[in-house]
Amino acid sequence: MINSYCCWIGIFMANINRGNTKHSSPLQVRQVKCNSIIRSKSSSQLNTRINHATEGLDNVERQLQSIVELILPANQAKSNLWRLVMNGKSNNSFTASVFCYYKIYNDLHLIINSGPNDDLVGYIVKLDRLNDAIIYFKRTAVIDEQKRLTQLYDVGRQKLIEASDEVIMRHTNPILPNELLELCRSTSSLSIDTDSMQVPDLGSFRIIFDWFNEHGFQQGLINSYASKRGTLSRNSLKSLAEHLQRNCARRASVSMTCIRSHTSSRRASYCSELLRGKIKTKIDGIGRRLTLSPLLDGRRPSLKNTLLPPEMDTYNDHNVDNLSSSVRFSSDRETNNYKFLLDAFVVLLLHDSDLLFYTFSNEFNSLIFIKSIELPLAYMHDEAQQLCKAIERLPSKIDSGKVAFFGLLSIIRWFHKSKPVFTKFYDENDLAPEHQFGSALSAVFEHSIIECLRMILEEVRNDSSDINQGSHIHPLALHVLSFMEGLLDYEDVITIIGSSRIEEKQNQCLLNLKNYFTDLIQTLRANITTKIQTFIPRNEGPIRAIFILNNVNYLLKRLQSSSLLTMINKTEPSLESQLEETMRKAVKTYLKCYTPFIMAMREMLNYDNMNHLSGSQLSESDRNQLKTSFSTVNGAIDTLRQQNQEYIIDDIQIRDHLRSESKKLVLDMFKTYYTKFTQNNFFSKSEKYLRYNPLTLESVIDGFFEH
Repeated sequence: MINSYCCWIGIFMANINRGNTKHSSPLQVRQVKCNSIIRSKSSSQLNTRINHATEGLDNVERQLQSIVELILPANQAKSNLWRLVMNGKSNNSFTASVFCYYKIYNDLHLIINSGPNDDLVGYIVKLDRLNDAIIYFKRTAVIDEQKRLTQLYDVGRQKLIEASDEVIMRHTNPILPNELLELCRSTSSLSIDTDSMQVPDLGSFRIIFDWFNEHGFQQGLINSYASKRGTLSRNSLKSLAEHLQRNCARRASVSMTCIRSHTSSRRASYCSELLRGKIKTKIDGIGRRLTLSPLLDGRRPSLKNTLLPPEMDTYNDHNVDNLSSSVRFSSDRETNNYKFLLDAFVVLLLHDSDLLFYTFSNEFNSLIFIKSIELPLAYMHDEAQQLCKAIERLPSKIDSGKVAFFGLLSIIRWFHKSKPVFTKFYDENDLAPEHQFGSALSAVFEHSIIECLRMILEEVRNDSSDINQGSHIHPLALHVLSFMEGLLDYEDVITIIGSSRIEEKQNQCLLNLKNYFTDLIQTLRANITTKIQTFIPRNEGPIRAIFILNNVNYLLKRLQSSSLLTMINKTEPSLESQLEETMRKAVKTYLKCYTPFIMAMREMLNYDNMNHLSGSQLSESDRNQLKTSFSTVNGAIDTLRQQNQEYIIDDIQIRDHLRSESKKLVLDMFKTYYTKFTQNNFFSKSEKYLRYNPLTLESVIDGFFEH
C-alpha cells in the first residue's frame, strides 16, 4: 500500500512536470528546472521516510497510520508543495485539497470566521475545498483533524445562513398599516417592484440556497426563510389590526375577480434580461456543479392573481379609543376590520408568492409557501375565533347584535366571491387540499353562524321582557321581523353554508331559511302567548285582545309586504290563515268589553217588555228603575271611553275596523234604548241622566285609540 502511494506521488509529479513543460520559454525552462530540483529533493526526503516507515509494519492499521505520519510533515514544506499544487491540474482531488488545507489553514480559519462578505463565490469554493479535506481525513481516520475541520466547516455554513438571513431581512420589514391599507384599496394590480429590487440580493440568496441544496442542508435555509417571511406577514397583519382598533375606517368590500397579465410579463422580462446578465456571470464563475436557477432558463412564470377593488368610498378615520368592547362588537366594525385583514392577508400572500419565484427554484416554491403562511394563517385563525366568540357572547343578537351577526355572514360572502381567485391561486402554487387555507378560515365563521342562529331561536323562545303600557307592538316582534328581513339579504350565504355542511343533519333546519323562518315565527307566536298569560290577567280580555291584534297584525303585514310569507308558505302554507283567524278571535274578545253596556240596556228593555212603561203612568218604582238604568248605561259608556282612550292600536286599519264593529254591536241598540225611554218624563234634571245620545256615543267611539 505504501509503495502504491509512492507510485501515485511519482505519477502526480510527472504529470505536473509534463504539464509545465509545454510551450516553454527561457523563463519557463528555468522555472521547470527549479521545480525539478525541488521535486527531486522532496522525493528524496519522502523516499527516506517511506523506507523507515515500512520497517516493522505488521498490519493494515499501522500502514494507514504511517500514511498520516507521512502527510503531516508536509506542512513543513508547505510553500514548495503549495506551488506544486497551484501549478498542477489536480481537478479538486482529495490530495490537492489536503495540500491546500495545510498551506492556507490559518488564512482559511480567518476567512471562514469572517464570513463571505463580498466574495460569496470564493467563500463557497473554500468551503468545498474544506469539505474535501474532511472527507479525506474521515477516510484515513484522522479523527482530530476531522473534528477540527468539521467545526470550521460548521462555522462556514452558519456564516452562509447568517448571510442569507441578512438578505432575507432586507425584504422582511413589516409593512406599515397605512401602506398595507393603500395596497388593499389600490385599483391597480399588485406586483413585485422589480425596478427597486436588489439584484445582488436575489443572486446571493440563490447562490447560497443552491449550495445548501447541493450539500443536502437546504431544509434549514427553507425554514429560516419561511419563518422570517411568515413573521413579517403576521406582524404586518397584527399592526394593521391594532391600527384598525384605534381608528374606524369605512370600507367597501374588496373583490378579487381579475387576473392581470402584465404582472407576469414584467416578471419574465426582468428574469430574462436583468438577472440573466448579472447573476449568471457569478454562477459561471464558480466553476462547479451549482444547480441553475429557473431565473436563468427563460421560463415564463405562471400568471399571478391580483386584487381589484371596485370604486370605494372615502376612508374616514375616527379615533375610537373610548368605545367599549360591547359597543364595538355589537356593530359591524369588528367584522369590517376582519375583512380588511383578509384583504391584507391576500395581498401579502400574492407578494410572497411572487417573491418566491425570484428566490427559489420551482420545485421548492410550494413547500416554502406552505411554511411561510403558517404564522400569518395561525394569526388570522386566532383573530377569527376571538371575533366569533365575542359575537356569540353578545346578549341580544336578535336586536343590538344583529348587525355584528350579519357581519359574519358578509365575511362568508367575501370568501365565496373570492373562491375563483383562491382556486386559481391554489393551482398555481400546487397547494394540496389540506393546505388550502380559505376553507379552514371560513369554517370558523360557518360554525359560529350556525351557533348564532341556534342562540337567536333560544333568545326568542326565552325572552321574558314585560308588555309595555298600552299593549303596543312588543319590541320582540319588531326585532324578529327586522332580523328576518335582514337575514333574507344573506339567503345566498346561508345556502352556501348549508351545501357545504349537507352531512350535518342536525343543522339543516338552521341552514334552510324556509324552515328557519317558520321556526322563528312560530317561536315568536308562542312567546307572545306566554307573555299574555304571564303579564295580563284573565279578566282583562280587551287588553289581551289589543296586544294580540297589535302584534299579530304587525307580523302578518310585515310578512305580506315582503317575500318572507311566500318563503314560509312552502313549509307552513296555513300560516297566513292561522294569523287571520287569531285576529278574528281577538276582535271578538275585544268586543266583549261592551258587554256591561249591552247588559244594562238589555235589562231595561226586558223590564219594559214585562211592565209596559208609559210616560203618563210611571210609578215611582218604574221611575227609579229608569234612573238606575240610565246611570248604569252612562257609567258603562264612561268606562268604555276611559279604557279605549288608554288602548293603543298601531295600525289605522285595525283601529277603523274595531270602531266599525263596535258601532255595529251597540249603536242600533242604544238608539232604540235612548228613543224609547227618553220619551218617558222620569227625570227632573235631564243633564244628570241624559248625558249621551246616539250621536255623542258615535263620536265617543270614533275617538277611541286616538292619542
